[in-house]
Amino acid sequence: MTRYREGWPYPVAFPPQEPDTTLAEVIAERGPDRVTVRDIATRAAISPSHVLYYFGRRDQILVATLRWSEEELTSTRRAELARRRSPARALRRFVELYLPVDSGDLRWNLWNQVIARPPTDVPTLTLIADLEQGWVDGVEFGAPA
Repeated sequence: MTRYREGWPYPVAFPPQEPDTTLAEVIAERGPDRVTVRDIATRAAISPSHVLYYFGRRDQILVATLRWSEEELTSTRRAELARRRSPARALRRFVELYLPVDSGDLRWNLWNQVIARPPTDVPTLTLIADLEQGWVDGVEFGAPA
């Protein structure tokens, strides 16, 4: 996603926006490997150049959507695991949240895309590692993640 330099002294006319369900829906419908910037722009009712302005590159759109999706799931996972008194029930719920719902599961398809075409830039690799670590941390039921 396009970011301004830290300490940028000018007002920002168009702040970067987070992906939302609209973006997730179009990626889920078309598939992460087939979705185009034009598909996203059409659904968002903006131009493809605006999409690229916010995200920089197509692969960054997918990574930003994966991050948004994982952050949303992390909130759900923390809340649900915190309510479980039994480690066995917590583990069962953790597995239920981890597994795909069906073959069209957006989160799993985004992860598959990242694995099939791994990013090469350090900030994106760091982000992916942080997302993976969230799942590792989630296994520790004493401190729900």
